[in-house]
Amino acid sequence: MATPLNPTLQRYAVVTGGGAGIGEAFARRLAEDGFVVAIVDCDEGAAESVAQSLSGAISHKLDVSDDLAWAQLEGTLRSRWPRVDLLVNCAGMLHGGPLLTTSADSARRILDVNLLGAVFGCQTLGPWMAEAPPLAWPRGVINVASIFAPLAPPGFAIYSASKAGLLSLSDSLRGELRPLGLRATAVLPGVVRTGLFARATYASEPFQQAASQYLSESVLAPEAVAHAGLHGFARNRPHVVVGRRARWYWTLKRAAPGRTIDRVAAVALRRIGAEAFRPPAPPST
Repeated sequence: MATPLNPTLQRYAVVTGGGAGIGEAFARRLAEDGFVVAIVDCDEGAAESVAQSLSGAISHKLDVSDDLAWAQLEGTLRSRWPRVDLLVNCAGMLHGGPLLTTSADSARRILDVNLLGAVFGCQTLGPWMAEAPPLAWPRGVINVASIFAPLAPPGFAIYSASKAGLLSLSDSLRGELRPLGLRATAVLPGVVRTGLFARATYASEPFQQAASQYLSESVLAPEAVAHAGLHGFARNRPHVVVGRRARWYWTLKRAAPGRTIDRVAAVALRRIGAEAFRPPAPPST
């Protein structure tokens, strides 16, 4: 029997960051639900490995921060697919360190991948989505943000800012897509057991240790994020917060924003240590 995410007609999805972690989980779940999936990742080998394990899937190497590369991807997909139904923006990077000493290159790269990558994806594939007539299943964009967006723990300012921007982008996009018969959902998982923290860059050991502690406390699997995200998208929810602790903090932040921010900051400062945030002394003259 057809369902909102399992109708009889073929559907097509693009998943960025699909070579590993949450992106891979989305790709696999979509393939199980009958989608033809394009696995998009900067790691060509990882994308190809996932695609080969899924029926009908294709892989494509892409730096999501390159708008011209997005245009090339669209051309490739248009030559194979009649339309695109779903874009899952999941590509992401993380840097741990004090904002005051984070290099411009590091900050720019995080924002380019985590935020502008989603912008370019929506700008490229959104018009193509809008070309199709109304269909019997939900179509649009899923943006994978993070509970770090509303909580913004010290030591991860650029990452948190990029995810907060993605959350706002998704909310605005939701309104813009509605007249086109499309939708947008933002997914805010807690810390997930993926390789994100292992691949991250860190200013110093205390920040890496704090990230390891966040990860060690997590029981959230990427498959749970994909399941919840697609479930929420099918029900046209603007936000899907995944994980018991994340949902608790989300509710607390809305009820008592100041107290929540201070609580999160206190935990982070205790783990990292206040001295790790102190800029180095200027060189003596």
